[in-house]
Amino acid sequence: MLKPYQIIENLKLFQNPCTHPLNSVWPPGRRSAVLVLLFIGNRGELRVLLTKRSRKLRSFSGQVSLPGGKADSPSETFDSIARREAMEEIGLPMDPAILQNKYNMKLELASSEMPCYMSKTLLSVKPVIYFLYNSDCDIATSNTQGVS
Repeated sequence: MLKPYQIIENLKLFQNPCTHPLNSVWPPGRRSAVLVLLFIGNRGELRVLLTKRSRKLRSFSGQVSLPGGKADSPSETFDSIARREAMEEIGLPMDPAILQNKYNMKLELASSEMPCYMSKTLLSVKPVIYFLYNSDCDIATSNTQGVS
């Protein structure tokens, strides 16, 4: 069985074979992104953060989802969409210094190469994968012991 750090390394190697830039085949107003936030659980297992949407929302109320949403402008990148939405929905700081100094955590981009998919509402949804880990953990040497 692969260890969590091996899975993260495999994700970093993934390349999307798409030959057309998304902007050339999909209207900018229909672009969205979700943040797939991976972290190590208490037993050393790889986990993903999910949210539950409010029952008061018009679309997808009460459903479990990844943090994410639509682009605010045509120039906004998928990464910035996913990060902005994660800040708005779950309070994930955009500033790495805040994440480091206040929470002793680091955030590393694992992959922005996943292919888009089409939602029920005809949005093009791009998953952007990040790995959140304890700053004391040296992932460069694949040491994930002691991370909870």
